[in-house]
Amino acid sequence: SMSRDAIEVLPALAGVGSLVPRPQAIPGLKSWDIVRVLPAGYCGGAVALPDGRIATSWSYQSGIFVHRKSDFRVEQVFLPNVSLSGAPLAVSHDGTQIVMGSSTHTSPPFTFSVVNLSTGQTTTIAAGSHAHRPCLAFSRDNQRIVSATYAGPSIWNLRESRLITGPGTPSNSQIRCVAWSPDESQAWTLNETDTFRAYRSTDLSPIPEHPLANEKFEWFALSDIKDSPYQTLAAIMSDGTVRLFGTRDWSVSKSFQLEEPGAMSYTLCAWSPDATRLAVAFNRFVEIWDVANATRLHRIKADVSTMVWREQHLLCLHSVDTSQAIDTANGKVTPISFALVSSPTAGDSALSEDGARLLAESSNRVIEMDAEQGLPIWRSDPRNISNVRYSTDRKNIAVQTWSHETQIWRTEDQKIIKSLPGSSATWSPDDRLLAIREGNGLVKLYDTASWEVTQEFQYQAGERNTMSWSPDGRYLAIRVIPKSAIHFWDTVERKLTSVDSFPENGSEIKQPWFEPKWRSNDRLLVPFAKKFFEVGPQLTTPTLRFGAYEVQGFDYHRERQQTVIVGGGGFDIRDEAGERVFNSLLRTWGPPQWLPDGRRFFTPAWWFGGYPARGYDVDTRQSLGCCFPFIGEESWLTIGPTGHYQGSEGIESEFLYVAEHLDGHQQTYTPAEFAKTFNWKNDPQQATFLKLVETREVKPLADKAKSP
Repeated sequence: SMSRDAIEVLPALAGVGSLVPRPQAIPGLKSWDIVRVLPAGYCGGAVALPDGRIATSWSYQSGIFVHRKSDFRVEQVFLPNVSLSGAPLAVSHDGTQIVMGSSTHTSPPFTFSVVNLSTGQTTTIAAGSHAHRPCLAFSRDNQRIVSATYAGPSIWNLRESRLITGPGTPSNSQIRCVAWSPDESQAWTLNETDTFRAYRSTDLSPIPEHPLANEKFEWFALSDIKDSPYQTLAAIMSDGTVRLFGTRDWSVSKSFQLEEPGAMSYTLCAWSPDATRLAVAFNRFVEIWDVANATRLHRIKADVSTMVWREQHLLCLHSVDTSQAIDTANGKVTPISFALVSSPTAGDSALSEDGARLLAESSNRVIEMDAEQGLPIWRSDPRNISNVRYSTDRKNIAVQTWSHETQIWRTEDQKIIKSLPGSSATWSPDDRLLAIREGNGLVKLYDTASWEVTQEFQYQAGERNTMSWSPDGRYLAIRVIPKSAIHFWDTVERKLTSVDSFPENGSEIKQPWFEPKWRSNDRLLVPFAKKFFEVGPQLTTPTLRFGAYEVQGFDYHRERQQTVIVGGGGFDIRDEAGERVFNSLLRTWGPPQWLPDGRRFFTPAWWFGGYPARGYDVDTRQSLGCCFPFIGEESWLTIGPTGHYQGSEGIESEFLYVAEHLDGHQQTYTPAEFAKTFNWKNDPQQATFLKLVETREVKPLADKAKSP
């Protein structure tokens, strides 16, 4: 009965990042979900476990991932029941518990989850104060944690899930580091303004007389020698030196100079388990130092989001394709492979005009899929391509190559029927013209019957340029970035009209790269980072339409007269006046595309294939299926909203099941183990992508209803 009046129904396990939004009920389970074995995004946190495994968190995937010692394959996943992704991790001193804090703006305010590795129990603690990406550290008895955010530090009792004291004095900027003092009488933090602060652990009052109070560091790390009353604090200074402070009297015991520090950025440091070596990451380099002799052992180029030691190896973790292990004994660098099949970069996606077919490309292949069923129709052989666009009738495809050529493929057999110069192409609504942009702002309009140039014009090009036709095919609009200009070519009068007086003219950061959308035959909706303007061939003074929290993609449906805006972790539906009709917490990415019915939209696959294409039913506020068009060069996977799947042969090696049992503990299963344990029978016929699937009685909200 509650679901009839629900604003939005979110999954029980992975929250807004779930691949199975409404899992089919299975006796003996509270809930379950499917997780790809290949993480997505950047590594936000990593800790080493006593048995040699490591645990990680990733920026575009909910959960804590535990990797095998032998080959880094994911063997265990824990899914907090809120959106937790890419956040720093902390492991208890006995290695039995992992804590991870909330990382997203769409999570409940300041939430963190504690996982017991031996029992699989997950405890979620909501603190109630608004904070983001807390840094966390366990006490020696493993019963307390200190958490630190810009709202101030707090100390928590994990056994009772309650706040002991805090929050302390706010830092007013994001926290980089937190640690207990060796005797746990103090908590130390470092914020993004590089300021070190010390607090009394009894009441978290600041200690202004601390010897390092208000010192400027880039990062600090405390050595962790078991049962030692004194430790060494390593601090990266802004001038490129590293100083080692003894916590007994805060004297500097060692100091060494980093090579070519320049303007310090991407700074981290981490002690080896025996505290004899120190790893320092900065400016996309890693230096390994012998602490006793203050000598540099190795200097290695590496992208690093987080570092963790495992015996003599330093693991430098970044994205799934740029992580590496350094043997500090000899400096040998080995790439880390997190999956047997690494997904290629998921590039451009395009929906056909009738919404029946979907094109996706991965920098060297194109795949056409049945949009409703999520089934591949064909997959091209490897070619050097970068962008794809259907003709309106779906008979041809304009394909851009990396050699600045536009190829016209016949859809049914992918045969190249014409090659034309230019690096960007778009079909007119009636398919009679194809606009192709060549270098230096030259645009040519080709008659698609003869492939002769019928019109051409010149405009002042920028670094990024997008083209789109008006619904009646009279005007071609070109957006130029970073110049904030819109050019309109009138194909009837053969005249160019330019608009370059946007109030937010300037920074490229304020100008999303995706194309504007036509609201009518002579009105164009133009996005900036937080505002939408309307212009046209006759409306040359931009008119502010409405504001937005963040814009990472949008689409406008002319019949429904609604705009879908992706950004800030979720998406908005706006009416014609710009009023919010609905705001969803569902995590999406990339420019959304409406289907013709105005009820559904989809967002494309993204980030090395680790983030799927997704469908959404706006009328019932429910997710549809999700699809991975590219897993490796030949594989694919479609998961329906209730958890049934279909895919290429052997696709079961690319995902795991996470099940929450009735007593609350979570357990990870391979597909074969899951089917056997719960007598689960997968039905590929129910594994649909954009097909409307009514799986719950959710009363559609009126179009003008507003979210609370």
